[in-house]
Amino acid sequence: MTTMRYIKNLLLALATILTISSCVSEVDDVFDKSSSQRIEEAMAADKAILVNQPNGWLLKIYGDLDFGGYNLLLKFNDDNSLRVAGEVYYNPSNPTTYAVETSHYKLEQSSGVVLSFDEFSQNIHFFSDPANPAGMGTNSKGFWADLEFRVISASADSVVMVGKKHGDRLVMVPSPVAESEWQSYFDQVAAVEKDMSCANYMVKIGDETYSAKTSYRNLAITVPTDEGNQTIEIPYTVTPEGYSFYKTYEVNGVELNGFKYVENSLSYPETSGASASLEAIVPTLSEQLISSTWYATMSQLGEFGTPYWEAIQAQIMPILGEELTIFTLGMPYPSVAKVYGDVFCITTASYDGAGSYFSGYIFSNKIVDDNTITIAYSDNVVNDNSSAAWYIKNAYFHYLMVPFGCSTKLDANGKPIPVERTFKLSTDNIKSPSYIILTDVDNEKNVIKLYATQVTYPMRR
Repeated sequence: MTTMRYIKNLLLALATILTISSCVSEVDDVFDKSSSQRIEEAMAADKAILVNQPNGWLLKIYGDLDFGGYNLLLKFNDDNSLRVAGEVYYNPSNPTTYAVETSHYKLEQSSGVVLSFDEFSQNIHFFSDPANPAGMGTNSKGFWADLEFRVISASADSVVMVGKKHGDRLVMVPSPVAESEWQSYFDQVAAVEKDMSCANYMVKIGDETYSAKTSYRNLAITVPTDEGNQTIEIPYTVTPEGYSFYKTYEVNGVELNGFKYVENSLSYPETSGASASLEAIVPTLSEQLISSTWYATMSQLGEFGTPYWEAIQAQIMPILGEELTIFTLGMPYPSVAKVYGDVFCITTASYDGAGSYFSGYIFSNKIVDDNTITIAYSDNVVNDNSSAAWYIKNAYFHYLMVPFGCSTKLDANGKPIPVERTFKLSTDNIKSPSYIILTDVDNEKNVIKLYATQVTYPMRR
């Protein structure tokens, strides 16, 4: 019995060995190429896809999703050189800033095919530099984008990649334009962004509406819930067609992929046809004048106001040994807003080479209609100890305020006398003004242009 049991066990072991041998033979038949050969072929196939796209590729690059995405146009060549242009270093108002860089790329094996941008390119490295040139993100993280990407899939229609370090999923699609038209593409992106840009939005989904705001290229939608408000943050890239979302987002049971640009409109429908739209909420021009900070320059004061500024510049500032560095109307200059509070005023700053001296001069305002406002200096806000009072007494700064609503004369207490002036307002873009023009309805020579972006040393301009 013992001998028979030994023989049976021996036969069973032999059968197992034969079975394993058979399986190994079948596996070897499936993988008839070495792993190194297979990866070389995969890299060659992916490279052919990259190189053979006649217009190159469009990459919407994302890093830290708080900042949204930006457009890169790439043309891969067979010698591993790379042509690249991006929107971050291009200023459409100054076409000379447009340039196409020549850089380098490589494909290598690292748990699959990895596409690496291994030579410096300002348009690409802008997003991966730990000290981001635009100050986006933190100094140790920057925009938080990658330079190396694992290729998940590649075809003539798209290349799907995942950042090797940070794991963001990115998709390259064929460029809609040839390299000769890349600049025009970025011009269209800038035009769409300018026209769609708005401080406040409302998102309509079916019969419901939700408030929304943008910061950089991130749309934050506030959705009320039983537990309180929920904020859904949606990073997006601007394209000539509108806002394209990083991925599909669901809000109130509706899938959102982006919002389609409609020229000269305040309403933008959802791109895939969902029952949703982005609605721009635009304050009147009169409201925008009193709720933002606007910057004056001497060259844009008009025929009436310029002589008063020229007199101060020529006769007073040299005696003071100072130069006017800031002159604003509206909300106080940001750095001193906490000092003056939420008031409508003129703010000035004067610099003597050692320090800047700020003064606030509060104005009254009365909105007549959407594009008409009456303003005047308010004589009850200057006291004998204020910086404003000192500059009026010693530097005649009330002359600077004459075109806005002030007399050159002082009352018995040494305070400027208010003069009401009613202005018609106009602008270039009601949704996002770059300037507001004030036209005095009673004095055609009193036309003032104020800028939305900061202007320093206004007497030089």
